[in-house]
Amino acid sequence: MLVGAGCIMAYQLIRCHTRAADTVQEALNAMLDEAGNCVCCLLTATATPADPETVRAELCKLSRVVYERRKRALCVSDASFSMLDAGRGLEHVILQLYALEGPITPAREVMLRQLQTQLSAFRAFTDKECGTLPLLNRNAFGPLDDAEAEELYRSAAYIREHLLHMADPDKRTAYRPTAQSLSIRLKAALDVSPVRVVYALRVAALLAAFTALVQHFQLPHGKWLLFTLASVSMPYADDVAPKAKKRLIATLLGGAVAWTAFSLLPSPGMRTAVMMLSGYLTSYFSDYRFTFACATVGGLGGAVTGLAGWREIGGMFGVRLGYILLGIAIACVVNRLLFPFMRRTATDQLWKKYAATTALLSELCRQPGVDVQLYYSLVIQAHLIEQKLLQNASDARYNGMGDLLATCRDRVRRAHRMRSAAGF
Repeated sequence: MLVGAGCIMAYQLIRCHTRAADTVQEALNAMLDEAGNCVCCLLTATATPADPETVRAELCKLSRVVYERRKRALCVSDASFSMLDAGRGLEHVILQLYALEGPITPAREVMLRQLQTQLSAFRAFTDKECGTLPLLNRNAFGPLDDAEAEELYRSAAYIREHLLHMADPDKRTAYRPTAQSLSIRLKAALDVSPVRVVYALRVAALLAAFTALVQHFQLPHGKWLLFTLASVSMPYADDVAPKAKKRLIATLLGGAVAWTAFSLLPSPGMRTAVMMLSGYLTSYFSDYRFTFACATVGGLGGAVTGLAGWREIGGMFGVRLGYILLGIAIACVVNRLLFPFMRRTATDQLWKKYAATTALLSELCRQPGVDVQLYYSLVIQAHLIEQKLLQNASDARYNGMGDLLATCRDRVRRAHRMRSAAGF
């Protein structure tokens, strides 16, 4: 058993590392492909399908990987810094191409074709088809007095530099010390969110109360009630009803499959095979309805041991369905009455946090001797907040969020480019 558990843990660690590397490669390649597509559209005089939000989403994926793989709060490797900067450089190039107006003159064509060549080299590098990147030739981009060519050359050189640093083994183990005090590092590590605190307290109180009731009345299979309470309770009260609906659908679907399968297969071995198959299929679904439907098959499989026939197994399915319905009803009432946190309220608070973070980033870019760990931690935090803001804005129908985000992004981007030009 210990050997098996060790093998599973080792597999998960290896798979987690591989998944992170795959995510980074996919995000960078998606941005490179978008830049290449923009160049092709400009060279063929076809309309450029501008999609800055998709590009931004890929950049946020990189930040998510760095955040999840960081050693600890305010402790990110130089390779991760470079990975983020490579993504930010690609975003800047794509925005430059989106903004390119006017006819494609011979000089512009030379500039764009050279950029196309460099993008192809970057793609080969991220695909590990080559181990290095050649130096860029400024003259190949166009005349030295061409401001447009100079800007694209600088952007391409910036991306090249950070792609090489990203892949440098020494950079992966290099961690610059932070100048922040212990109290600030502890605060960053805790990262207390009001939504999470209220959610944790609510779920803890709910589970403590009903666990005591289940134990007091010795309810058979009472764990199904507790699992439902924990599953249906959500940080935002708005999300409880949709989650409850999915759980009910999953229970009906999985229960119907289990009722049929276990009634037709009285053999313990065949039932075990069905339960193992349902557990295996869980990893192939991302939709909660299907994953919990598989879990329902497994849950009923363990409960009907020693039972046979449509009537007895159907009765057990009815017991599970009753617990699910009761848990849904309780969770809906409690989450609406006990310190409810609405998505729009959380979005307003999150927006204030985002505005403060981006303002601090802009200010840091203008200061000498910036704490690099603090700077990039704020960059990562800003990207993660953006993702949550966009999700909340969509779910809560929060109008005008796109314009507000664009303003803050542009402010940070300008400050960062100024700092980069000064050698940051």
